[in-house]
Amino acid sequence: MDGHVSFTSNDDCYNPYDSYSMICVHCNCCGRFDKATMYECRLATDKRQLEEERQKTDDPNFQMEIQQKNIKLNIQWYLDRIAVSEAKIKEG
Repeated sequence: MDGHVSFTSNDDCYNPYDSYSMICVHCNCCGRFDKATMYECRLATDKRQLEEERQKTDDPNFQMEIQQKNIKLNIQWYLDRIAVSEAKIKEG
């Protein structure tokens, strides 16, 4: 036995980008492993994914108008999710 334990992702997986909504990547964004750090995990995940989206704005492979529109929408979506997590962290 190699010690690796796999889980399927939750039906309401917060991080389908990394998990493909199939395999739990142990990001703890859903609080499955530690409810106390769930929002910190969400914040870190969303900030990382936001940066990935921001990098696409200058990527020559993502310059079609519809791609840029979708990237801008994704950026706003991540900013909104970050704001929610930051507010929850402040609440305690």
